[in-house]
Amino acid sequence: MVYAIDDPNPLICGKGAALLREHGITVESGLLSELAEEQNEVFLTFLRRGTPFVELKLAMSLDGRIATKTGDAKWITGEESRIEGHRLRAKHMSIAVGIETVIQDDPSLNVRHVKGTNPIPIVLDTKGRIPLVSKLLQAPSKAIIATCSMPEETEQQILETGAQVWRLPEANGRVSIKALLQQMGEAQLDSLLIEGGGEIAASFLEARAIDKVSFFYAPILIGGRNAVPGIGGIGIERMAEALRLERIQTRMLGADLYLTGYPSDRTSMLDSNAW
Repeated sequence: MVYAIDDPNPLICGKGAALLREHGITVESGLLSELAEEQNEVFLTFLRRGTPFVELKLAMSLDGRIATKTGDAKWITGEESRIEGHRLRAKHMSIAVGIETVIQDDPSLNVRHVKGTNPIPIVLDTKGRIPLVSKLLQAPSKAIIATCSMPEETEQQILETGAQVWRLPEANGRVSIKALLQQMGEAQLDSLLIEGGGEIAASFLEARAIDKVSFFYAPILIGGRNAVPGIGGIGIERMAEALRLERIQTRMLGADLYLTGYPSDRTSMLDSNAW
């Protein structure tokens, strides 16, 4: 009997193999373990850490811009990439955007082009600026608005739409990513797709709270110091602080390059004591 990896659930882990060995059956583990880890990455991460598996998705120009200096972002990538992006939405239980994305684009964040369940939208809205007419407050998949200092009147108006409001601690002037992920874990939300924009991507990067990246690069150059970068924030001071990726895979989607990878320090992220 050969299997790939142990089930991390403490109620189950190792019991099946032990039972087989008790009956004289030879059992070995580890065959294709890396492939099994990848295929079950959401389930395994959530059980081991108690917080959701976080995937950062960005659609960018080759010079790393997600919009022009006027905010125009449709469409950077081609149809094949957009379809793959909807497959990513269908893979995850929740999807997060920042308040600027909601104000500028009024996204629906639902699954189209492919079959799948709509993820639960989560909006990082530090001060409670979300427009009450936003699609996310009208959609069947009611949003979760994560905030630090939303006025009580605004909160009541949001609650009346059927959406939830999570009041969380502040970190560096924004919603604490650590607190958000812990709250998501308590709510049994096992996975999160970060979809936009550059500041929310920066928040998760600075918190070292990214488990996987999925980047779509279009064969275009935008340029300009005022164009919108894929990842904003204050940036790092030393190259040694950069988040390095490993297990890189690439493939073409039409004219676009699709790149996936995992942070090289993800082992420490999976340590529940870090949270």
